[in-house]
Amino acid sequence: MRHERQMELMNRFVALRDTKTATMADKVRTQPTSAYTSPELHEQELAKIFRGRFLFAGLAGDAAMPGDYFCLDLAGLPVVVVRGEDGLLRAMVNMCTHRGARIFPDDHGHLEGRGIACPFHSWSFDMYGRLLGQPLAREGFKECDKGLLGMRALNVVERHGLVFVEPLATGGTGAGQDPDTLLGGADQDLADLNLGNYRLADSRTRTLPLNWKLVIDTFLESYHIFSLHRESIGPYYFSTPNIFESFDSTLLFAGVRSDIVTELDKPEAERNLLPYVTLQYFLYPNALIVHQIDHIETWQVFPGAGPDESIVTTNIYGLGEITDKARTYLTKNLDLLVGVTDTEDFPQGIRTQRAIEAGASDSFVFGRNEPGLIHFHEWIDHTLTTP
Repeated sequence: MRHERQMELMNRFVALRDTKTATMADKVRTQPTSAYTSPELHEQELAKIFRGRFLFAGLAGDAAMPGDYFCLDLAGLPVVVVRGEDGLLRAMVNMCTHRGARIFPDDHGHLEGRGIACPFHSWSFDMYGRLLGQPLAREGFKECDKGLLGMRALNVVERHGLVFVEPLATGGTGAGQDPDTLLGGADQDLADLNLGNYRLADSRTRTLPLNWKLVIDTFLESYHIFSLHRESIGPYYFSTPNIFESFDSTLLFAGVRSDIVTELDKPEAERNLLPYVTLQYFLYPNALIVHQIDHIETWQVFPGAGPDESIVTTNIYGLGEITDKARTYLTKNLDLLVGVTDTEDFPQGIRTQRAIEAGASDSFVFGRNEPGLIHFHEWIDHTLTTP
């Protein structure tokens, strides 16, 4: 990140700390708890939020070389992203056009040879999704146009080392979201992080019994750190103030380490913000890119089978090729990270989910000192109410 940008953010934090205040939203928000429990809203979100718009799929390094691929489910839709021989990414529905079996079986892999075969009946496809062969079935499918039996293509965009895929719109082929609007004013910040040079070291996926928005909510305010995390990260981070900035639907939320005060004794030209903050870029509607001084974390949160279920994937990346030593170090970091969220944040969210499902309250209140929560849910409202 450019030094002038670091100083802009640091000086903003210092001004808030010195005046004993925080970045404030315009007004308090009353949040209906039905947003986390309604089956009807769950279906609306799947249709309007998770279909027909670009969703964060991974980093460019997940498929760095021609033939590399990675797989994921985008709110139930199986997707594979492949780096072609021309260096460009392709995204396809990871499903055989014969009987619906998944073709690419692994989370990450590399295509060796001409193509890959479906495990069900061994129909084979090349890296671009074109059908190559139908063994033992020449007569059975001779009436079909082989050119129409390839894997279904999806729109894919690569920006600053970030990969976005546009799933199918419900009942259609996509809403045609302009990919140039994906990051808004955060383009320069994310470009400065050199995300294209990072490589995956380890990953965790969990299915949790709580609404996907409750998972996102826990990342969009630091107010809880002094209390919920008093025995873990609480002594090392400010609960308030923090650094918050919105770029249309994209958000920057930065947690600030308490030892930043040592940096403030230096002349501004010698100051460095990055060792003292956790930079979180929230990519609407369901992903976070987290910059730490020696690695990158990504979070993807998808709705599960109902409003009371979410699927959470956390990845950790190191800069450059991952040696065995680096992988061991990064895996330990990931263990520490999920050790906090999975034993402190998410159990609290699960208790909240159970309480509101039992009718304990019909609303929450988001304070003006929680602008990230308010901004996120305003965008949810906007998406659901826009034709």
